Order: sequence, then C-alpha cells, then structure tokens
Amino acid sequence: MAINLFAIGAPLNADGFSQDEVMAVLDALEQEKVIAFGPGNCISILRKLPEG
Repeated sequence: MAINLFAIGAPLNADGFSQDEVMAVLDALEQEKVIAFGPGNCISILRKLPEG
C-alpha cells in the first residue's frame, strides 16, 4: 500500500508534531524495514506496523 506523505504529515503537524519529529519516526520505520520511501513523496508499508 502506498501513502502520500502529505496525507499523514499534515494531520500530525496540526496535532503539534513538527516535520522533523514525523520524519524521525518515518526514518526509524524505514531502518526497521516496516516502510519504504518511494517516488512522489510516497511511502509504502511493507509489513504490519509495530504496536505500542
């Protein structure tokens, strides 16, 4: 499943999270091979997101 980064970034920014905070979490998820960054400011979810 591919998701546009704006679709998740904008609501999180509206809730008070900075762009740097959002990207830090996305970078960590990419390191864990949970997501992959793709073209067109999209991410692909590779496996189930960790809970907690």
